[in-house]
Amino acid sequence: MSDITFVPGRNHDFTPPPIAGLYTYATAQLAQPALTVAPPRLSYPEACNNKLGDCTIADAVHSSQVWSYMTGEPWTYCGDPATSAEYFKLSGGADTGLVISQLLATWQTQGLGPVAKKIDAYAPVHFQNLVDVKRTIDWFGTCRIGVNLPQAAMNQTNIGHPWQLTGTASDTNILGGHDVPLVGYDDLYLYCVTWGRLQAITYPWFQSHLYVEEAWGVVPSQFVARGGDGRGLAI
Repeated sequence: MSDITFVPGRNHDFTPPPIAGLYTYATAQLAQPALTVAPPRLSYPEACNNKLGDCTIADAVHSSQVWSYMTGEPWTYCGDPATSAEYFKLSGGADTGLVISQLLATWQTQGLGPVAKKIDAYAPVHFQNLVDVKRTIDWFGTCRIGVNLPQAAMNQTNIGHPWQLTGTASDTNILGGHDVPLVGYDDLYLYCVTWGRLQAITYPWFQSHLYVEEAWGVVPSQFVARGGDGRGLAI
């Protein structure tokens, strides 16, 4: 595995206010999430995130891929030229990264061109409530998170290790903001997609209050069109 050079891609101009949890939107007691959700082991493209700070767009690519897998729809990557063109259109032509909340608003109202179909809805998730995070993954396929990525995690990515606390200075050497979709979990790890591969995340890392700044649940249009997510959720 070749080393990945990190390019900060998540703009810090806006972080959503904390909310009480997904039950804010519910009219009855929410069901518990599944005990485990196996992360889809797909051929994920890097979606230009190996050379550009377009992690918000890469997240949209990977999330769309997962949703199509869940609903049994065919999915084809639009290609790097189309991905980078959409990114630079939204960034104003500069490689400055994008604000997650603004990207989601554009995705819902305008779509992301050839990159991804429109989404129907999105909402912030209380990222410090692990049950809510797991519900979001289980019910909606992904939970988009914005993190401050430390050098330790970058080193771990390069050698294929889970993101975990090391107790060294590299834990607090922040390289920049990053956006990834969580797509599965089990007793030991959460799993995200980044740089074209599945990446395991330990729970102590996720819950350390050092890195995760925001989380979002997204309802894709194909779930609404089909009346559910393929896992038993009815919409």
